[in-house]
Amino acid sequence: MHTFLSLVALTSVFYQADAGSALVIAEKLLGADGGYCQRICDERPECIFSYCGDDNKCHSLGSADTNEVVPCGATATSFDSCTSACDSVPDCAASTWKSFCKTWLDTPVCFGLLKNTNGLCYEASPGCTGSAYACP
Repeated sequence: MHTFLSLVALTSVFYQADAGSALVIAEKLLGADGGYCQRICDERPECIFSYCGDDNKCHSLGSADTNEVVPCGATATSFDSCTSACDSVPDCAASTWKSFCKTWLDTPVCFGLLKNTNGLCYEASPGCTGSAYACP
């Protein structure tokens, strides 16, 4: 409900500024990272709305006092297993099936994980697109 009210307020502000571009702006802010930044925001009591900026960083995650930099989406840099990769993606970590290496494939990949320009996402998550993530 908190997210919905935030979106309504944000949409209202954009509508008043320029009705023709409000929807385009809201879609860009929310769709750039598959909702990753907003999911991080939802876990923080002081956060109302977050989005992925052109610099590939989540914006508006906390108070102005914090200098925390959070990249949009999980990064796929140094995982030692599909399990550790899954643990870095909130939707995967919270899922029933998690992830595992499909070793029987010609090119083994991690179940449920996709790699895209923002890092990794969980295939069952809305907006998650990309190519299969090869097993580390």
